[in-house]
Amino acid sequence: MIVTRWAKWMRASASVAVLIAAVAGVATGEPATERIAKATTTGTARAAASPTSHLASTEIVYPQGGETSAIGSVDPWSDSWTDETWDDCIPPVWSHWTINLDAVFWRRNTPDDLQLAVSNPGVNPNATSLTFDTEAGPRLAVIRRGISGWDVELNYVGIEGFQSNLTMPGAVDPRVPGDDPGGLYTTDALGFTFTGMRVRYNSRLHSEELNLRRQLNDTWTVLAGVRAVQVYENFHVDIDSTLESFYSIEAENRLFGLQLGGEGKLFCTERFLLTTSLKAGLFENNSEQATTDVSGVLAGAAPPVSLNASMNQASFVGEIGLLGTYRLSESILLRAGYNVMWIDDVSLASEQLTANEFQITAPPPDTALRSVRTDGQLIYHGAVVGVELTW
Repeated sequence: MIVTRWAKWMRASASVAVLIAAVAGVATGEPATERIAKATTTGTARAAASPTSHLASTEIVYPQGGETSAIGSVDPWSDSWTDETWDDCIPPVWSHWTINLDAVFWRRNTPDDLQLAVSNPGVNPNATSLTFDTEAGPRLAVIRRGISGWDVELNYVGIEGFQSNLTMPGAVDPRVPGDDPGGLYTTDALGFTFTGMRVRYNSRLHSEELNLRRQLNDTWTVLAGVRAVQVYENFHVDIDSTLESFYSIEAENRLFGLQLGGEGKLFCTERFLLTTSLKAGLFENNSEQATTDVSGVLAGAAPPVSLNASMNQASFVGEIGLLGTYRLSESILLRAGYNVMWIDDVSLASEQLTANEFQITAPPPDTALRSVRTDGQLIYHGAVVGVELTW
C-alpha cells in the first residue's frame, strides 16, 4: 500500500464532506438556535393550523407521566415518545424501527483499454467494447433507534446480473493469457488462428454494512461502522464457429474494513425531504484469480489446467448519494435518489490476461507465470427507488 495515495483519497473525501456541509448549511436556512426561537412564537399557531401536529408549543410532552422539557434537552427515545414538530420541515417520527425496501438500478464501468483479438477484416475488438447494461438488485436496510442515544443500522445491496458479450465471426486471432506488453495471441503461442470468437464477461456485487448512527443536530447525522464487500468476475472466451470453450479467468475480491460517513439535509418542506449521504473507508482486500485453460491447448496438457494466485492489499471503498423522501402518512414514505459507489485497487478478470502465462515448452504448472493484478477500479452508479416504513 502506498501511504501517500491513501492520504490523497482521505483529503479528497474530507473536502467533499466540507463542501456538502456548506451546501447543507445554506439550504436549511437559519441556525438551529434561531429556529428554536422562531418555534417558540409560532408553535401554537402551527398546532392550530395543522391537524397532524401532536404538540402545541416548544415543550416536549410525554403522554404518560406528564414530564416536559425544552427542545434540545430531551431524550426522544422513551417508549412513550410520539413525534416532534420540526420547523418548516417534514415532521420526523421518532420511531423505534425503520425498514427501507429499495431497488437499485446500477451500471458498472467498462473494462480498461485492452486489445482482445486481431481480425482479418481489420476489426480489432477492445475490452472497452464490453459495456454492461443497467441491472437491478435489492437494497435493504433495518434501523433500530434509541440504543443509548445511537441508532443501529444493517444495510445490504446486491446485484447478480452484470453481463456483457462480444462476438467476432470469421478468421480471428484471439489474445491469450501472457505477460507480453504488446499482447500474446494464438499465432504466437500456437501458430494458427480460429474461425470465430466470443467473449463473455460476468460480474456481480454484494455489500453488507453494520453502522452506528447518531444525530448531531437538525442537519447532520454521523455514522461509523464495518462493511464487507464481495466482487466476483468471470472472463470467458469461446472459439471456432461451434463456440467451444477456450480459456476462462475468474477473479474474486473479499473486502472487509471500517468506514465513516454522514447524512445531511439539503432541503425540506412539510412532506418532502432531500438529503445527501457520504461514506468512505479503508479495507483489507483478499484478492484471488484463477486462469484456466479449459481446452488444454495452451498448456499442452490434459484439461483443465489452472494458474491460481492470491494476495492481500488495502483497498478503498467510497459511496455518495442523493435521496428524496416524500411522506404519504406518518409511517409510510416514498424514496427515490441516485448513488455512486467506487472501489479502488481490486482484481478485475479482464486485467488478469497480462498477469498469467501458460508455458507450452515446459510441463505446467511448475514453470508457468502466475500472479494477480490488483490495480483495477470499479464504479457503480444509478437510481434507487423504494419505500420506507417506520413504527
